[in-house]
Amino acid sequence: MSGNGQTRKPGEKLVPPEGMTKSAYKKLLRKQRHAETKEQYREHRKQLKKQKDAERKAEIEKLKAKGEPYEHLLKPRNKNKLHKKIEYGDVHIEANPIENKKKIGIVIDCAYDDYMNEKEVVSLSSQITRAYSTNRTAVKAYYDSELARLQDESRKHEKSLNEKMGIAPSARLVISGVDKRLKKRFDKVLPDYANWDPECAVLTEVNLTEVLDNWDGSSGQDYSNVVYLSADVDEKIEELKPGETYIIGGIVDKGRHKNLCKSTAEGLGKNIRIRRLPIDEYIKLSGRKVLTTAHVVELLLKWCDYKDWKKAFEEVLPQRKMGNGCEGEGEGEGEGEGEGEGEGEDEDDDGDGDGDGDGDGDGDGDGDGDGDGDEDEDRDGDKENVNINGMHDDIDGTDNKGRDEEKTDKIV
Repeated sequence: MSGNGQTRKPGEKLVPPEGMTKSAYKKLLRKQRHAETKEQYREHRKQLKKQKDAERKAEIEKLKAKGEPYEHLLKPRNKNKLHKKIEYGDVHIEANPIENKKKIGIVIDCAYDDYMNEKEVVSLSSQITRAYSTNRTAVKAYYDSELARLQDESRKHEKSLNEKMGIAPSARLVISGVDKRLKKRFDKVLPDYANWDPECAVLTEVNLTEVLDNWDGSSGQDYSNVVYLSADVDEKIEELKPGETYIIGGIVDKGRHKNLCKSTAEGLGKNIRIRRLPIDEYIKLSGRKVLTTAHVVELLLKWCDYKDWKKAFEEVLPQRKMGNGCEGEGEGEGEGEGEGEGEGEDEDDDGDGDGDGDGDGDGDGDGDGDGDGDEDEDRDGDKENVNINGMHDDIDGTDNKGRDEEKTDKIV
């Protein structure tokens, strides 16, 4: 391209505009060419990918119809020992039976989309990404440590190695019932969920009942190994057991919907158990009994690690939430929106949630400092809380403006 903007002919001398060096001008021309062909190249690659995917899926359908193996055609991220991503109509979650005996199952039941507003849906999506990150870290740490400890005696026998491992401080994590606004949120804003390691989490539109009925090929006739967590019952969990599944109600509702998770669990029937976490028995909270959904997942994993509820609570909860029973427990009747509303980041130094006189003394707004989430754009979503007895999240907004408005409402 010459100095007048026309395409330069072979052998034609390059004449840069006045005040621009030849090198800078060449860079400018390269950028222009790139901009002109960028969309065309992107569309070309997209069409190639669609064509390859269509051919691969068609081949899979042919092999399935013939009853022949097709796993070698699955994308690499779908190949793992624990379970395969739910697609091609296969709801069954495959698993290594030895490994499953060492793990608990955690299902975040997201069938409550209709009970939440837009901000609460955003909050829940952020909590789910945090839960995935926590479990992914636990999976790696567990196998690294156990392999190092047992490699001398069992290196040559993988089955023997797995049998020697204790209950794993990592879970088979499934996020079920992801549809409607929550699904749209992941597809448009958090598309990287499609690349999640299915050994660490499976996110699916399949509802809770189907997931439970097809867990490891289960007949679905009996849920005696399933526990639905709810704050609205008296019976508490004494211990977690490998091979059992624990369900967390995936809802951010600011405490509006009482007994919702309990009713859902009762509707499932089939000997399902409903339990609460043993909060009062082990710790003193200096404010409201709230915790982020991601913290609930981490709490279950920490128990598997320590076999000690008190130690698990102390490690997962922010120190400011741990009280001595004498300070911060006189919230009074009007503390409904008090301490615990800003659970996510320490940027909330305006004392959000404490201006209503709940007496907890937390001027930092209860940001726990670890609510960074997996996406910078969703860091605000980690400020939502879940009642740690029953997994119902609270929310105080997703930006500073929302927090300021809520604070003003409380004062008024």
